Formats: sequence, structure tokens, C-alpha cells
Amino acid sequence: MIFWLAPMDGITNLPYRTIVEEVFEQFWTTGKLRTRTEFMNVNWYMIQPQRLVHHLIFHDQEKKLIAQIYGWVRETLVQTAIDIEKKYPEFMGIELNIGCPSPKVMSCGWGSGMMREKERTLSIIKEISESVSCPFSIKVRTWINEDDKQDRYNILLQAAPYVHCISIHGRTIKQGHSGEVDWEYIRKFKEDVGDTCIVIGNGGIKSFEEAEKRVKENKIDGAMIAQAAIANPWIFTPHTPSIKERYDVIKRHLYLSTAYQLWSQESVPENTDDLSSNKAYLHAFKKYDPNSDESFEFPPLSRHSYKVQMPTKDMIEKKITEISSLTVGKLHSVIEFRKYLFNYIKGLPWSKDLKTQVASINDFETLESAIDTYFTQLLTHE
Repeated sequence: MIFWLAPMDGITNLPYRTIVEEVFEQFWTTGKLRTRTEFMNVNWYMIQPQRLVHHLIFHDQEKKLIAQIYGWVRETLVQTAIDIEKKYPEFMGIELNIGCPSPKVMSCGWGSGMMREKERTLSIIKEISESVSCPFSIKVRTWINEDDKQDRYNILLQAAPYVHCISIHGRTIKQGHSGEVDWEYIRKFKEDVGDTCIVIGNGGIKSFEEAEKRVKENKIDGAMIAQAAIANPWIFTPHTPSIKERYDVIKRHLYLSTAYQLWSQESVPENTDDLSSNKAYLHAFKKYDPNSDESFEFPPLSRHSYKVQMPTKDMIEKKITEISSLTVGKLHSVIEFRKYLFNYIKGLPWSKDLKTQVASINDFETLESAIDTYFTQLLTHE
């Protein structure tokens, strides 16, 4: 059985993927785990890659990582996929997100918004697939609404020969992250495509046991977990963590996040390419009317030369050893870590008190001290 950590913006970055992989390797050696990057906007990547490249950063020991992209403009999607494969061949594959239900994303035609123009989306899937040599996959939802269900199903059947894997979230776009998951839809799709492509089921899975059950019942190739995996790396294993194990992982994650930001500040370069023509291209695209009889000439669109030298895991570990001799102080990573911490401690005694205490903390030393004090109290009363 294969588990898939779903891509989540602001969640599945390098530090958290490292945590998930370490916990997985420790507690479930017979299983398989696949991870994805945060999803990345291809339009901005073509204009200001230095602002978007953090979504792609990985270390040398991530061997089963897939880069996920999203957008709507055919040319930027295709060129970004080609660019990623050329510059970062270490990725196991590239995936197009056609499943994000965020109203903000959909309003631009991205994510699930792509399925409003199904034939165009199908042609984009084909073109990306034919433009890269690495495995190409898509992540989708079942449908936009009930009336749209069969049309979307048929488009997915047509897309299957062009992709290595299709991950299907069994909820409608309108449902978002709540409501009943249509596992019958996912089961039937796998039955219809057979071995044409891998089919992964997603939606509402809250435990390791439920994931195993869903895969077995629906005869699919694996299970993807998103919301329930936030700060819960043990969900990919049959292991239930003790309070001490939870404490150790929290501290490990805090140090990884801090070390990663320190490395990024030193190692992620500025962009020196002139990408004004790409910006002009996307500006022109907003004005372009494909139904107009008037001729329309786009500015040139080009791939940039920007590239990041990715870190080794040893580089990150070295930064961790340096932290104890530094006064780290205020860091954005400390603020970002709070959302993980709140999920790590959910359901534990006095967790609300800790949440209240750390809600305004933005420096490393104060946050670490609060965590240490809290878990010392828990372990004393265990």
C-alpha cells in the first residue's frame, strides 16, 4: 500500500516533509510513502521565481517527491513544467493541481476552476504530458456540481492515458473540506481505467486504519491524506505516539524550521534575469479575447535562467547544531511554526493555556521555553 502526503500551501514544506518521512521510516517500515511540494503558481514563477522557488526546495535525501504546480495559462504551465524538469531532475514527477476548491484560486480559473472549460483543460493535460519525460500526474475533485458529474468523469477517463497518476478527492467543490466523500466514484473510476494509470483516493481520511480500509474496499492504488496529516505525521503509520514522542517531534520540527529559514536567508539568490517580457505577456493574456475576430500579438514568453542550489540534509543538520550557540531571536519561521504546534498539542491537557501563551510569541527562544515548560508539566503528571 502507498500513502501520499497531500500538497498543502504553507504546510508541506521541506521541514514538515522531513518530519513525516522520519516518523514513517521509524514506525512503518513495510509501507511506501510519496510526498508532494506545496503547490506553486506558475504565472508568478515565470515573473519572479525568487519569490516562488521556496515552494520547490528539497534536500538530497527526498527521493519520492513530486513538484506540484497550478495555473491557467497554457504557456506558463507548459514552460514551468519543462523548466522544473530541466533544472531539478531530482523530482520524481510533476503534478498539475485541478482540485483546489479555494474561491480565491478558482476565481482566477486555477485549481478546480480549470474544470469549467473541460476540453481546454484536457488539451493542457495532454500538452504538459507530451512536453516532459518525467511522470506527470493530476489532482482533481469529483465534480463542480451534480449536473457536471458525468461530463467531468468522461474528461478524466480521456485524461487517464496521458498521466501516470490521478488523485481524486471524493467531494464536490461546493463541499470544500466537509460532507460525505463519494468513494463509489473513486472505486468506479479505478475499475474503468484499470492499469492505465495509478488512482489515489482522497477525502475525509482521519486514521491509518481508515486509509487501509478505503484502499482495500475500493481496490485503488493508495490513499492521500491532507487535513488530518497537519502536524500528525503518525497518521501514515499504525503507531500512536506517547507524550514524550510528541514532544520530541515538536522540538525536532521547530529546529528544522528554524534551520531551514537560516539556510534560505543565506543561500536563496536574488533573480538577475530581465523578465519584463513575461510580465507583459501575462498582462496581455488578461486582455485577450479568443472569440474576437481581431488579430492579437503576444509579447514573447521565455524561461528564465534562475536556479537554486538545493541543500543537502547535512547542511540543514549543520544549521541545527549551530542554533544552540546562537541567539536566534525573531524569525518568520517561529510565527509559521505556531500553526503546527496548535495541531500537535490538540487534545492534550492544558493545551488551550499553551495556545494562549504562544499566540503572540515571535522569537525562537521564548517559544522553545514555553514548549519545554509545558511538556515538563505534562510528563511530570503522566
